[in-house]
Amino acid sequence: MKDTSKLLPIGSVVLLNDGTKKVMITGFYSVPADDGNKVYDYCGCLFPEGVISSEQNLLFDHNQIMKVCYMGYTSDEEREFKNKLAQIINNASAEQGNNTQQVAAPQEAAPVAPAPVADNTASETITPTNFVEESSSN
Repeated sequence: MKDTSKLLPIGSVVLLNDGTKKVMITGFYSVPADDGNKVYDYCGCLFPEGVISSEQNLLFDHNQIMKVCYMGYTSDEEREFKNKLAQIINNASAEQGNNTQQVAAPQEAAPVAPAPVADNTASETITPTNFVEESSSN
C-alpha cells in the first residue's frame, strides 16, 4: 500500500482473514529476510502476548485485515511520520522507475530480522489459521 494515510496506527489490534488470534501492529513496511523484493504493509505480534522474540513477528498486508478490533493512538507526531514515510516511498518508487533494478524498501530503512509471513506458502510461517484459539470470554 503506497497511501500511508490509510495505514492503521501502531498499537492497533486486528483480526486477519480466517484468523482466530488477534495481532497488534508494531511497524510498517517490513521486508522478510528470505525475499528482499517483497515489502509488507505491516509488522505485528500476537495480542495480548506481545513481542516475545524477533523470530515471532508477523508480516501482513492491509488487504489481509478482516476486522479492526482496536484503533491505536494517533497524534500530530504519528501523522508527520506517515507523511515522511510517504515521501520515502515515493522517492523509492521514482528511483525504481528510472532503474531496471527493483527497489525493495526505502533506503533509510533499518535492516529487518527474519520474520514469518502471513500467508500459506511458506512452510515455517505463522499464519492466521495456526494461531491458538482464544477463549469465548472476549
